[in-house]
Amino acid sequence: MLLDYYTTRAKKGIAFLGNDYCFSTLTPPRQAILKERGWKMTKVVVCSVKKWRGRYFFFILQKEGVGFMDFLPTNY
Repeated sequence: MLLDYYTTRAKKGIAFLGNDYCFSTLTPPRQAILKERGWKMTKVVVCSVKKWRGRYFFFILQKEGVGFMDFLPTNY
């Protein structure tokens, strides 16, 4: 996972451009790892590129700031 690689090396922030599939890979176990390392999802910016299909998102994670995303650690 790219986030695993970059969250162990970056110091301030990380930004990725991805589609809805990328967004759905932020499973509760992966979010728990991010939280343990001190990373928070601080912003998501939606963009549209006519030549590409679907919507794309800039995911911005930072060590500082207020995170807006949370997770439930168990399955239901």
